[in-house]
Amino acid sequence: MAQIILWNIETDYNFIYDCDIRGFFDNIPHKKLMGILTKYIADGTVLDMIWKWLKAGYMEEGKYHEVDAGTPQGGVISPLLANL
Repeated sequence: MAQIILWNIETDYNFIYDCDIRGFFDNIPHKKLMGILTKYIADGTVLDMIWKWLKAGYMEEGKYHEVDAGTPQGGVISPLLANL
């Protein structure tokens, strides 16, 4: 959940908006994210590790599912990657 706080100088009113982008973490494009990361991370080993983490997929009811986009739900690095 993100909070956006706006202040109107003329009226001295504050506005606070709470918003949640549905499916945000599920729809982050892997290739575009990796393109951004290569601008900041020079270590290929770290980039390979992040790529494998993104492509790890998930298990549901005993069945493996591949992923083409998104960051791992509940992953400790997911919020950082989403902000990039």
